Amino acid sequence: MLHPFLCLLTLTLSVRAAGIPPASRIIGQWDFDEVEGERAGDSSGSGPTGIIHGAAVVPGRSGSARSFNGVSDIVVIEGTRDLDLASGGFTLEAWFKTSTARGGDSALVGKYDWSNRGNNGYFLSVTPNVGHVSFFVDRDPRLISSASYLDGRWHHAAGVYDGRRQYLYVDGRLEGMQPIGRPFDNPQDLTIGAFAPNIRDSAFLGGIDSVRVLAYPATAAEIARDAAGAPSAVTPGAALVVQRRGQGPWSRLEDMPFAVQGAAVRAIGALAYVAGGVGALAKSPGREYASLWAFDPAREYWAQLPDMPAPRHEAAVGANAGILYVAGGVSFAGGAPAGNRDVFSSRLDAYDTRRQVWTSLAPVPDAGLSRGAFLNGLFYVVGAQCSGRMAAYDPAKDSWTRKASMPTPRCAAGVIALGGKLYVLGGQGSGVQAHAAAEVYDPKMDSWSA
Repeated sequence: MLHPFLCLLTLTLSVRAAGIPPASRIIGQWDFDEVEGERAGDSSGSGPTGIIHGAAVVPGRSGSARSFNGVSDIVVIEGTRDLDLASGGFTLEAWFKTSTARGGDSALVGKYDWSNRGNNGYFLSVTPNVGHVSFFVDRDPRLISSASYLDGRWHHAAGVYDGRRQYLYVDGRLEGMQPIGRPFDNPQDLTIGAFAPNIRDSAFLGGIDSVRVLAYPATAAEIARDAAGAPSAVTPGAALVVQRRGQGPWSRLEDMPFAVQGAAVRAIGALAYVAGGVGALAKSPGREYASLWAFDPAREYWAQLPDMPAPRHEAAVGANAGILYVAGGVSFAGGAPAGNRDVFSSRLDAYDTRRQVWTSLAPVPDAGLSRGAFLNGLFYVVGAQCSGRMAAYDPAKDSWTRKASMPTPRCAAGVIALGGKLYVLGGQGSGVQAHAAAEVYDPKMDSWSA
């Protein structure tokens, strides 16, 4: 069930954390648009990754979000124990939505040390029972909004600290300001959905989307812009603006820049990426593509990005931590169909959406047409050349490991990671027959079941 509480929250801070450039003005942004895996990638490119504990994927204000159960679901941002608030100030931002208040504080985001109650950090939360938004820095009394926000609607909240004062905004309006001391350092990781990883009685009940941490105190104008939902000014590549047509549950968008089939498609952040493919044979016989395009549904445009290292179609595709992986696939001998002379590719190429560059990685053990998905940080690729074979790629080691073969050999199946398992649905056999088989793989047991 989707919890009906989702808001945007802003907190800016100065840091000296390992691996985080001290001059960077944005520390991280976690949009929760991953639909696979247990990690929340940082779409800002600054680096920190969120480790997701529970928190199911749900529709968000833009793209997807995470739903928190108010008991144990949290997201812990790796490598942030050494975050050090300095006199320059800080801001933290997120969208949230709820209709239920717990008996205790429900934290949207925080870095708080329960063992040091005198000066123990900072957090933004929903207050007990009544559902007001509060911003705590250093000590109580904290700032508290004048209204309750348990209405099941989207709201924007922002907590800003400038080194001397704290400010609380809700939906772009200043709710309060007061002088405040400097928060003490503490050894907790920045946590989304609770004050800290070990304080689950502050767990949030509802949805959270698009959390970001900045290294400066945001201005009132910036907060107002964020509350209005203004899009980022950063646009990758040239954009082709499109218009919606038609009524009803489906909307017709402007066609893609060219006709294509067998492309590798995945969502990362708020964008849909389309890599490779082959031209529809009736219109552009034999033409293969190495192109990469991104579609932004919020602003409705197509943007052309750097080409893949090699053209191909019917490849396995996965996304993890802001990186698009394209594995295997098929190309044509001589660049065009010639007597059905398919060439099976064993390439694994990865596109970094932040740096906008491709990297060639360890080749796939089984070349050819395949499907794949990320599960628990590994890229599973299955069904090459309509077989049952499967292998898993570990990005940390740049290496592949054989896994248990799928009981029903097939290709062109639907593959999805869900609930910690890998599901393979339908597909095609080595001939032309279609399959109705639905099978599930358990990575803990390295075994399949129907």
